Amino acid sequence: MNVHLKSGCFTPKQLKNNRKKSCRTLNFQRTLLQQWIKQQQINKQPFILVGDFNHRIAFKTTNNATKFFSSNNKQGSLKWLTNNVKDSCLTKKIKNKKVYYRHYKELIDHGFSSEHFNITSVQQLPYSKEQVSTYQLSDHCPVIFRLNFTPFLSS
Repeated sequence: MNVHLKSGCFTPKQLKNNRKKSCRTLNFQRTLLQQWIKQQQINKQPFILVGDFNHRIAFKTTNNATKFFSSNNKQGSLKWLTNNVKDSCLTKKIKNKKVYYRHYKELIDHGFSSEHFNITSVQQLPYSKEQVSTYQLSDHCPVIFRLNFTPFLSS
């Protein structure tokens, strides 16, 4: 499943606070995704969940990473595929005929999977300054996964 979640609620503190409309929307979307994940796990259905989460899931607060999805799931484990990916994405924005460059240092594009997949590699492919200045590129740098599928799990 590929998702594009609500923007505007970027940090765990904002998400927990839930005062902003964007955070309430993101919390609702998160609940729906948790239900979908649980159903896939109950059905023992392998899955991969990727996309623009528009949230700094790995944002450090008091030395603990945020738990975007419930970790006390009795059905099965959820693998966080982008857990160790360091963001370094240079982007360009043109507003009022002025060019602005922004260097993102915290990932908002993420990947998760069922326990049926073993990740062999994951990386973000940053754009060079030359690419960003020459071409009209996405405001997100691609994240590339290489996974192995294990169809049957031993209990």
